Amino acid sequence: DELFARGRGGGCPSLHAAPMEGLGDSRFRIALSARGHGAFDEGCREFIRIPGTLPNGANPEKLLRNLCGKYDADELFGIPLAAQIMGSETTLLREASRILAHELRAPRIDLNCGCPANVVTGKGAGSSLLRDPELVYACLKAMVDGAAGADAVVTMKLRSGYDDASLLKDNLLAAKEAGVKFVSLHARTRKQGYSGRANYDHIKFAKDVLDIPVLGNGDVTNA
Repeated sequence: DELFARGRGGGCPSLHAAPMEGLGDSRFRIALSARGHGAFDEGCREFIRIPGTLPNGANPEKLLRNLCGKYDADELFGIPLAAQIMGSETTLLREASRILAHELRAPRIDLNCGCPANVVTGKGAGSSLLRDPELVYACLKAMVDGAAGADAVVTMKLRSGYDDASLLKDNLLAAKEAGVKFVSLHARTRKQGYSGRANYDHIKFAKDVLDIPVLGNGDVTNA
């Protein structure tokens, strides 16, 4: 709430650096932050994959600590850095959120419901969650429970839908009911990938449906 209330002055909304795998690595974020605190208001680490199943004999806590240990709250020298996780196994999402919030001091933990890659959706993660609003709720509620008691908020990054936007409202309301503090909406469906144009009417629709902040995403080429 404080981040959005502060904004950038002059009526401008807050500016967030998106978690882009393959581009938005630590070197990219640090290079941007070198321009000073006016460069952007918050960064977000590229997603940490939380597996759906564990190898035989694996220690869940040790595995999650190793995965979450990729996150460094102090990476940007004073600019807040959010953590993003990807997965659909609620017990592991809850524990990962607990580690990130309570031990690694992440100010925000985001659930990736937007990645359209086949290798991701084929494993029931990323934008594949958008086909099941009840699963969206369960995943986010587990994360909220894991982060409870820490100075961290849970959020969601999603697309307009999987094949179409018919479940957009259901997914938005599931997120709100689970207790997220804001959503980031990439106004394309998973089927679109990165083709065509982002449908900003979907962002307006999200603003009309929700009484929590909505962060617009897609085709932002200047700010």
